[in-house]
Amino acid sequence: MRTIAVILAAGCLLAASSTPAPAQQQAFSDEAVEKAIERGVKFLLSQQRENGSWPPFGEPGQNYHASGPTALATYALLESGISPQDERMAKALDWMAQTPENMTYSLGLRCSAWQIANVTTRKKYYKLLAKEARMLYSGTKSGSYSYSVPTGGGDNSNSQYGLLGVWAAARGDVEVPKQYWQLVLSHWLRCQNPDGGWTYSGSGESTATMTAAGVASLFVCFDNIFAAKFAECGSDFRLSAIDKGLEWFDRNFLGTLTGKVPMGIGGLDYYLYGVERVGLASGYKYFGKADWYKLGATQLVRSQSAQGAWGGGYGSIVNTSFALLFLVRGRNPVLFNKLEYEGDWNNRPRDLASLTGWLSQTFEITVNWQIVNLRVPIRELHDAPILYIAGSKAPTFTDEQLEKLREYVWQGGTLFSCRECGGREFGTGIREVYKKLFPQYELVDCGPEHEINDVYFQLKGRPKFSMISNGIRPLVIHTDEDLPMEWQLQRYATKRREFEAAANVFMYVTDRGTLRRRATSLWPEAPEFTAART
Repeated sequence: MRTIAVILAAGCLLAASSTPAPAQQQAFSDEAVEKAIERGVKFLLSQQRENGSWPPFGEPGQNYHASGPTALATYALLESGISPQDERMAKALDWMAQTPENMTYSLGLRCSAWQIANVTTRKKYYKLLAKEARMLYSGTKSGSYSYSVPTGGGDNSNSQYGLLGVWAAARGDVEVPKQYWQLVLSHWLRCQNPDGGWTYSGSGESTATMTAAGVASLFVCFDNIFAAKFAECGSDFRLSAIDKGLEWFDRNFLGTLTGKVPMGIGGLDYYLYGVERVGLASGYKYFGKADWYKLGATQLVRSQSAQGAWGGGYGSIVNTSFALLFLVRGRNPVLFNKLEYEGDWNNRPRDLASLTGWLSQTFEITVNWQIVNLRVPIRELHDAPILYIAGSKAPTFTDEQLEKLREYVWQGGTLFSCRECGGREFGTGIREVYKKLFPQYELVDCGPEHEINDVYFQLKGRPKFSMISNGIRPLVIHTDEDLPMEWQLQRYATKRREFEAAANVFMYVTDRGTLRRRATSLWPEAPEFTAART
């Protein structure tokens, strides 16, 4: 069974499909994704009306969303890098502020837009965020939602967006009653199918879109309820419902893309945005053997129309917004890879989830994390500049695995290890690993005067770092202090230094914050060619 890990999710509306478009028969590349994003952004902006809005969805009295498409398009454009101070975004946000709304999809999306806009506007939209989040968390009695609030209950599609709106508010410093998270958790646990998936109405065959909704929703609740259960190493607590949901994705992800597994409500774009939320929330780069981002991005690049849109049953504005959110959010830089190895590598399953969330908010640049193992080619480790290794017991690696770790470092990566729960076995064991990896170099205490202590935050020698350097850059950074515990417990204020320490590692390794996009590597692949002669 999978064990739980990572962060990040958010909310969005309705559903999507795609109209036929000229096939762009190119393999996945960061350049192709970049162009697709640029064209998608250009299309959405071309559809914005003079008053700052986009056309509504539905007809009055019939699932009518006055501001939902505007909230979704605004959210997608903000995530794509357009500033909320940009005149076009400011007009859209002001229009929403003047347009009352009580529809669940629309409120969830509006909260997502308010939250991201607040990051760079000194919380200009905080009151709106708090007001609409209150409508959502006080508008459900069962933990589920129908199309409008208040509601007595409803379907799982509305329910995921009601929750994601509240979660956006929580990330935006809005206080949410603790019982709300438990109420929502109970709903999603009640309606999970025995196979690990979910349906739209709570009965019938599991579908891909609703299973994505269920897993992402459980991760949100998990982070807000169970963080403290992992203060000690060796905890046997796991939310098995998440494991079952992830196993469903392992079995069915490829089948969904090829039409062998029911997609459920919505189309490809709606589904892929759900996949992105699950991928980022879980930290897993693969579902089964499939790289979810590369496969999803390839399909989107090939199905984009000549005008830059993605079409379908819910219209090009909704579908294009979903597609952009998948491409942009899934492409954000991965700062840490967490190494899955033979041993207690996952004592704190949400440590990097909390840490990267804090780093994203602190530096106003979204960074992600993911889980990797040493069964994959070395190139797959280069999504992130830092390979994070944690534990309390001595780690064991085969000679082949040690060679991969060594090669990763020689190709530009850095190992960052933390001892958990005062585990002497890990402290001793990881030092033995480093001696095998780099016998020509020594792990040396940094001391309070080392640059890592003041590269950004002033740490004054705490925590104590040790380092292996080749005289040019760090190969290994290690600390015997249990930083992961404070990250796991989300002690952003009382243990801020532990978060700042990780930020300094990030700044020191990446030359003060220089990052590359996910699924790109500075290390070239060996070229394929046929020799003219030998």
